[in-house]
Amino acid sequence: MERIHTTAENILEPIVSDLTTQDRIDLCSFHFFMETYQEEVNDIFQTELRKHPFIGQLMATVPLQVLSENKQRVVHNREQALLHDNWGPYVEDLREQGINLARIGIAFSTWYDMISVSLRHLETRLGEYTDNDFEKALPLMRGMRLFIDHSMCTIAETQLTYTATLLEKSRLQQEQYKISHRELIHAASHNLQEPLTRVKSLVDVILDEGK
Repeated sequence: MERIHTTAENILEPIVSDLTTQDRIDLCSFHFFMETYQEEVNDIFQTELRKHPFIGQLMATVPLQVLSENKQRVVHNREQALLHDNWGPYVEDLREQGINLARIGIAFSTWYDMISVSLRHLETRLGEYTDNDFEKALPLMRGMRLFIDHSMCTIAETQLTYTATLLEKSRLQQEQYKISHRELIHAASHNLQEPLTRVKSLVDVILDEGK
């Protein structure tokens, strides 16, 4: 992954340091809840991705085995974050999403709308999972909100930073092009002056001889 100003360490430190003991309990509760409905939530999300005209075309070019391996990696890294407080690999996954969104020009709001469809479905499963017990559902809802907030902020921040990096690189390339263009014009003008001067001198000599 390309290095940008926002590194995994920059993002990771506030995530881990801000988590309370209750936050970690809530995140663990959310993990087990998410694990129960992982396949159907993933299917819904994949369907939303394929509906998008550009993302759908990209996905169609990726082998199914690669998509499956990517999904397994993300699920594993999410488990490491939620159960073992090892956020590094999962944050890298999120940063990769942000960079890819910037590269292909997909607005973060579009990405969030697709994820929201899966989240709304997941929320409908809360009652089933907790037997409509509000006390059981409360830590799951807190854990879900905390996890989604951290994840979406990481993706959005990375996308914005990477986009700014691309724009700055483009600006520098434009400046370099202008400098090279000016230098080329100057060199061409200078190189043309010498033959013209010689021609003028030759013409002057001919005219003098003809007098």
